[in-house]
Amino acid sequence: MSNQHIYVIGGCHPSLLARDYNILKSCLQIDISTGILTQKKDMLSGRTSFGICPIGKRIWLLGGLNSNWQVSTTYTSYDVLRDRWTEYTGKSVDYPLKVTLVGVRKRFVYCFGGRNKQFNLPRRGNEVVCRLDTCKLGRGWEIFQLQETALENGTNHGVIPLS
Repeated sequence: MSNQHIYVIGGCHPSLLARDYNILKSCLQIDISTGILTQKKDMLSGRTSFGICPIGKRIWLLGGLNSNWQVSTTYTSYDVLRDRWTEYTGKSVDYPLKVTLVGVRKRFVYCFGGRNKQFNLPRRGNEVVCRLDTCKLGRGWEIFQLQETALENGTNHGVIPLS
């Protein structure tokens, strides 16, 4: 990923372009050195309130609300070099709304927090961390149960890997 570009993907509003476009499906690239905003290829399905993180030349997205305002369990990636979206159908996570994603070791996407299709948090003591191996996509998401959690799972965590 270039340090010169910022990507604005999906969401509800406000509009960044001076014309109508499908904000839920949108992928916009901002060149921070010139201020030029470029509309890239739309996502295959619109979403908001999703998790997002970069790994290499791909941007990974999970869950959120789709164009029908239903919770989506799909995960997808955007290849910034080819301007191409890919949607995956492997095993997903149980709580895909308002998740936090973080990329680790240029290979793994970790997922924290979230709500399910009924907008509920997991029951108290059922905190999990999910991991996607981007080199073995056929396996889908692995789920790791955290031990001795006293509080219920949350949403909107701030997560960062330490080298």
